Amino acid sequence: MKLRRRGLPLVGGVIALAALAAAVAGTSAQGAAYRRSAAQTVPWVRAHQARPGELYYLRAPGPGYSEYIMRVRVPGDTPQRVVKIGNAAGGGMAIVRQRLYWLQAGGTGGSIRYIELRRGGQIHVLVRGAGGALSELVSAGGWLYWTTQAGIGRVRPDGTQLTRHFLRKIDAAAGFATDGHHLYFSDGSSQIGRVALNGHGRDASFIRLPRSAVPLGLAVGSGYLYWTDAGLGSPSYIGRATLRGTHADDHWLNLHQLAGPFELAADNSWLYFDWEVGAGPNPPMDVGKARVNGTSVRRRFLAGFGPFLLTAPGANS
Repeated sequence: MKLRRRGLPLVGGVIALAALAAAVAGTSAQGAAYRRSAAQTVPWVRAHQARPGELYYLRAPGPGYSEYIMRVRVPGDTPQRVVKIGNAAGGGMAIVRQRLYWLQAGGTGGSIRYIELRRGGQIHVLVRGAGGALSELVSAGGWLYWTTQAGIGRVRPDGTQLTRHFLRKIDAAAGFATDGHHLYFSDGSSQIGRVALNGHGRDASFIRLPRSAVPLGLAVGSGYLYWTDAGLGSPSYIGRATLRGTHADDHWLNLHQLAGPFELAADNSWLYFDWEVGAGPNPPMDVGKARVNGTSVRRRFLAGFGPFLLTAPGANS
């Protein structure tokens, strides 16, 4: 679970880092912090097909609003609302065969929900009681995988072959991503793990980083594994390594004292990240972007925050 995931548990042992991020952001506070409504979830959908080159993200448009899943054509276009999911959103999104899936916190252990993109309208529940402290959701190899602090679960996109404890004793609550062949995970310590989709070949120390590093917000794109670094000595950095675990650099991209980044998505051309614009308990969030070679950093691409889902070529987040 990311440091700034509002209304949900923080990564154990790194709560103090949130205070550090807020202090860094204090000098750039813009606009009053908004509060999310406690209203019940109400569906609101614009029926459409998933298209290549779209970024899905979350947004709370202003005071008294709940969270929406949004989409925008990248590298830039007019954002559209996809569905209203309320202020109990969890993390992680995936699209399989024109269904948009997401994790929803709340209730007994949270749930995995979806809508039919072509039809729009009704929100369906795929899995109830998916587990406590839901963190991330990815799709790979004909499965949906999700994480809790207790392990990794999986289910077929049609709801069959459900295994809530597919992999036990893997804490992937800080970061979770896939390249279509492996699952990459982080518990907020100074290492990133990897395991095959079938559960074999688990390596909790696949990438070893300096002890000060706190890898969060994993994403795969353009042939690299990316992560945000919330280490006390290195705020506002994005790290990356090859998918073989080589050339790891936890200071690969310096974002120069942003309050963040937290969540990431990447494709063959661009890297997207979110960060807190101001201070306070619920500060506004912006999405920035940079080219995958680390140039052309733009802090304010659009208003919103992760988790992200990217359908552009080269993306596996």
